[in-house]
Amino acid sequence: MNHLIITINFLNGTFHGRSDNGAEWPPSPMRLFQALVAVAGARWQAEFPEQVQAALDWLSSQPPPKILTPHVHAGTPYQTSVPNNAMDIVGRAWSRGSTTSKDANPSKHKAMKQIAPTYLLQDRQTGWASSDDSQWQVHYVWSDFDDSESESHLAIIQELAASLFEVGWGLDLVVGNAYVTSESPDASKCWAPVSSDGAPLRVPRPHAREALQQRHRLFLRRISKNTLVPVPPLTPLAYDTVYYRPHDEPAPHEVVALSFLKLDGSKQQSFPQTDSMIVAGMLRHAARVVAQNAGWPEDEVAQLVLGHKENKNEPHQPVGRERFAYVPLPSLERRRTSEYNHVGMIRRALLYVPAGGHSTQVNAMRRLLSGMELVSKNNVGQALISAIPSSDRMVQRYVPKEGASTWTSVTPVILPGRDDRKGKKTEKLLRKALLQAGFSEKLVSNAILDWRPIGFLPGVEHVARHNRSKVPDHLHQYPKFHVKVTWCDDQGDPLKVAGPIVIGGGRYYGLGLLVAMDQ
Repeated sequence: MNHLIITINFLNGTFHGRSDNGAEWPPSPMRLFQALVAVAGARWQAEFPEQVQAALDWLSSQPPPKILTPHVHAGTPYQTSVPNNAMDIVGRAWSRGSTTSKDANPSKHKAMKQIAPTYLLQDRQTGWASSDDSQWQVHYVWSDFDDSESESHLAIIQELAASLFEVGWGLDLVVGNAYVTSESPDASKCWAPVSSDGAPLRVPRPHAREALQQRHRLFLRRISKNTLVPVPPLTPLAYDTVYYRPHDEPAPHEVVALSFLKLDGSKQQSFPQTDSMIVAGMLRHAARVVAQNAGWPEDEVAQLVLGHKENKNEPHQPVGRERFAYVPLPSLERRRTSEYNHVGMIRRALLYVPAGGHSTQVNAMRRLLSGMELVSKNNVGQALISAIPSSDRMVQRYVPKEGASTWTSVTPVILPGRDDRKGKKTEKLLRKALLQAGFSEKLVSNAILDWRPIGFLPGVEHVARHNRSKVPDHLHQYPKFHVKVTWCDDQGDPLKVAGPIVIGGGRYYGLGLLVAMDQ
């Protein structure tokens, strides 16, 4: 497969562009397209040659590109005083014959402007790019296009890209280049379009070039008969907003947050930490009942709700990550005797699909489970289930909005294999457990791991308390540890990762649950 790649090389290693929500990173495809149109306008003025119009229109009609970037460091925002565009006030003062008043002095008309630089990084030791400025590159990669139909367009795009001089603010000087190759360039991060939960970036639509030229014509005619005609903003029809996320960062999950109440609804019901598997089993039973009553197909109930792919009387076939995970949540409580949160009893739970997706079924469970009873094996009611918002303060410790870089277990992580007596294989097995939970190889290889039999937070039960009756029979033979994970990028800097994070054997019923420690 051939790729069209446009590369912009930031000469100063900084980027100052801003989006509607603050500092923008990576630079949006629409920002690159605007820079290409500006280059064409500087050369051909208002009337572009037909082949240039056709090439730009062809580029804006392509699917959103992938964006390859180096690592970056967000600089500290600061404010500075800049001249305000208020010469009309000065002019009126001069027309009245005033030359000494405040209005008549152009230097008195200033405004505060916030600047938030983004620094492009390269070198692991220094944290800054080396003198070789080729490391300050951002690549835009289009892969799905027809070479035969686009040959004439590519020549124009290459000519325009070679003339690029700025992308972002006026001080973001660049050198551009465009080429077609069968190999993708190397970069620290690859940002790809996703359906939701990412960085919102503008991408051009097919008539973006025409809309930009029209706005430029209005700008040139903004003063008419001594009257200033404000230039309207660029029409939203000229661009789409697409979410981008690095390919090695897991997507946030759609979760259902539940609370357990006394059967009379008077207050919350509590369960011991060591009963995590028991609570998860009761919740799984309730989910099966409500799904069957709601008329869900039998195969969907078997695979998604119960985690069984096989038919009746057949050997068990694992479904993988395409199933519900039932995760009881121990509460984190403030205690006067400790500066850390004390891990207490189970009063809440999460339900989600580790593989992502299935949002329709997940949201349906939020409605169906609310008001149901948790019932024990001997058919005795234990608690009422009540749906709560995922913004609940306690739930946010397990599913923080901004993610977290350091996580630690509140229930034991069961290793996916036998360890040796000296524990030399423990780290390898823990990384295997992270891979099985859906994290990328790159993310797992950079993670810093620590483990021990006792918890890293006060109140966490020793792994020995989770005895044979507290874990599944087929997992009892494998080692158990409490784990602390610190996520890092290639530079060794902390990297925030979204929750929930549940790893190891028994991760579909609450064992191996990690909580964010960044707070």
